[in-house]
Amino acid sequence: MLQIGKTEVRSFDITYNDIIWTVKPTSEDTHNYTFTVLRSEAEFGPFIAISEVMDDTYRFRDSSVPSRNSVRTMFYVVRIRNVITGDVVDSPAFRKVGKLDNAALKIVLDHNVYLTRLAGTRCWAFPKKTFGQYCPSCFDEVIGKQLRHNCQLCWGTGFTGGYHSPVQVWAVVREPQEIRNNVRSGTPRQDQTYSITMGPSPYMSPDDMIIDSNNRRMKVMSIQGPTRDGTRLVQQVMCVRVAPGSVEDKIPLKVPEDLQLLTTEGKYNNLNIDDGGIQSAIDLFR
Repeated sequence: MLQIGKTEVRSFDITYNDIIWTVKPTSEDTHNYTFTVLRSEAEFGPFIAISEVMDDTYRFRDSSVPSRNSVRTMFYVVRIRNVITGDVVDSPAFRKVGKLDNAALKIVLDHNVYLTRLAGTRCWAFPKKTFGQYCPSCFDEVIGKQLRHNCQLCWGTGFTGGYHSPVQVWAVVREPQEIRNNVRSGTPRQDQTYSITMGPSPYMSPDDMIIDSNNRRMKVMSIQGPTRDGTRLVQQVMCVRVAPGSVEDKIPLKVPEDLQLLTTEGKYNNLNIDDGGIQSAIDLFR
C-alpha cells in the first residue's frame, strides 16, 4: 500500500489553496492507486471530498475556499485508494503553516499582474519526480542506481513517468547573451544560459524542466529571488538549454492550436472591470 510522504498547503491569494503531497518511494505501480483531497474546518473532521478522483497526480488547487479564508483554518486530508483491492488509507490532517503579511502578498499580486497582463509568455513547468514508483525498465533496486539514462519510460529520472503533469505558468524568458570566444579572433558564440522570471508557484527545484512557447526545453540549474519568512515571492530561474536529441528533448507536450501564448496588452488599465478576482485581492491592501 502506498504511503503519503510530505504534505504542504500553499497560497498566494485569498481565493485558493494549493495542496501538494508526495508518496514514499515504492516498487508498486502508482497507477493502481487514486487520490482524493478532502477538507474540513476541524482537525478531526468531518471531512468532505472537494476534488475528483485523481490518478498519478500530486497537486490540487482548492478554488472553493470560503471567502475571507485568511481568518479561518482549513484542514486537508489526502485519501489513497487501491483500485485493485479497494483498500483505502487517509493521510493525517494537515493545514497551511505560516502566512505571508499583506506587504508580501501585494508584491506577489503586482508581479503576477506584470507577468499575466504585460510582459509574460506562456510556459510549461515540469516538476521532476523524486518519489513514486521506481522505473521498472532502468532502475536496479539492489544497487539503488539507474542502469541507463536515456530511458523513455522515466526520461532519465529513475521514477516512472519522469516528471509530474506540466503546470502552465506565465513567465518572462530572457534570451542568452551573445559573447566572444576570445579577443583575437572575435568569433561570436551563443551562451545557452537562460534567465526566467516567474511567480512563486509552482515551486521550482534544480533539474525541473521548463518549456516555453517556442518549444525551447530548458533544465533548471538554480533558483534565486526575494523571500519573506523563507517563502519565495518571485523566482529568478537560471536554466540551460536541453541538447537536441537528448532524452528530455523527446518528452511530449500537446498544446491546443488556438491557445493564447502571449499576454494581451491593454488589460492592465481595466483590472476593475475585467477581473473581479484580482480586484477583490487588491481591496485587502486599501
